[in-house]
Amino acid sequence: MIYEVLQTLTDNLNIYFRTKLKIQEDKAELSAIVNQDGTIALQSENKVLVTLLNVEREPYSASGQIIGRQKLSLNIMVIFSCHFSNSNYSEAIRFLDLIIAYFEENYTLEAQNIYDGNNKIKIEIETYNIDKVHNIWATIGAKYLPSVVYKLRMVIVDSNSISSFTPAVQGAPSISNNAQSGNSTNQPVVEENNKNNAFNNLEEIDKELAESGLSTDTSKLNDPNALSQSNNLNNIK
Repeated sequence: MIYEVLQTLTDNLNIYFRTKLKIQEDKAELSAIVNQDGTIALQSENKVLVTLLNVEREPYSASGQIIGRQKLSLNIMVIFSCHFSNSNYSEAIRFLDLIIAYFEENYTLEAQNIYDGNNKIKIEIETYNIDKVHNIWATIGAKYLPSVVYKLRMVIVDSNSISSFTPAVQGAPSISNNAQSGNSTNQPVVEENNKNNAFNNLEEIDKELAESGLSTDTSKLNDPNALSQSNNLNNIK
């Protein structure tokens, strides 16, 4: 569910950017800000990074009732950071404005359009003092980027709605072309029949040679008389 929601937000932002700025390029990407080794996760610049910041359990439903164990409801903290080059700092601020404007117009998501749910996901801006912002970026392990944090409330987790991924089996035996075409079981029979036919043909040749009084000794293949006998056999046929 978390992936579906974040990817939907990323796609919606790209549509909004293309509409407002009349551009073709996707500017928003679902990505980490830094890798585990501290290097920048996204090598290309001039992008808006959509990054999961935190996940917490929503203890109460909209009606004020404690949610049962059947369906877990989550609050997702997402940070939208503008990763632009130094020379494009003003563009980073511009895209930050666009992000805030988008969520002012689109502050809910219909869950049924993302996964099998009938609730609305509420999107709320989170504001922090300078100390909290410092702690967030220190935890991320990166230098500060123009950014804003939003909380997505009431994301229902349902295991039946999560799509499965089946990895390819490693080290699987290869399948021959005959097996793929469904003829693998018939191949030994065909080979045996070919051997029998070849053996029968040799018997018939020996019989014809014997009836014609010609020699079947292969050691005389270089003998002119043997070659003459072979020609006589052809004439008989």
